[in-house]
Amino acid sequence: MTGTKSRALLMLLAMLLLMPLELRAEGHGEGGGGDNPYLAMDAVIVNLVGRKHYLRVDVQLKADQPASMEKLKRYIPLFRDQLIMVLSNRDPDTLATPDDREHIRREALEAMKKALKQTTGSGKALKDVYFTDFLMQ
Repeated sequence: MTGTKSRALLMLLAMLLLMPLELRAEGHGEGGGGDNPYLAMDAVIVNLVGRKHYLRVDVQLKADQPASMEKLKRYIPLFRDQLIMVLSNRDPDTLATPDDREHIRREALEAMKKALKQTTGSGKALKDVYFTDFLMQ
């Protein structure tokens, strides 16, 4: 590779590696900053039915209002548990289409809201849940 191509490739790689840091600094990834009602969770990885099938899902929670963000942050372990219960041991064929994934998303939202309501008395702080990355293997 020539020197110019090597430098261009290194610059592109550096930009791709630093981009998530930049987004977090602007409040897009972590939530809780300014008027951003979204809270990013760590990826959830579960086993699916069959030999060596896995699902990796990146999830963003949407608060009913920015002031609810701190409440949602406190209950991340509860939300992760609910996601694992809803997503694990599913047949990969039941997750193949966008309609299938939308059904699972709504099921996960309802399970998370129910658990939040049982724990705190209200599930209103959690407005929605989004799968921002969905990878099956």
